[in-house]
Amino acid sequence: QGMYDSALLVYDQVAGQGLQSAQLFYNMGNAHFKNNNVPAAILFFEKARKLAPSDENIQYNLSVANSMIVD
Repeated sequence: QGMYDSALLVYDQVAGQGLQSAQLFYNMGNAHFKNNNVPAAILFFEKARKLAPSDENIQYNLSVANSMIVD
């Protein structure tokens, strides 16, 4: 888990500099997912999808994360 926390710190620094991309948000979503923070993962997968709506990996991970949310 520490590896994903470290990755998130770097990703946050990059995003904080105003650099945004579908890949960055996708990676942030994956790191949150691996840390069992599904709501944050969904947020970043949604941001990634807005920038790359036809990316199948983003769509898949978003659907998996959404399936883990209990109403």
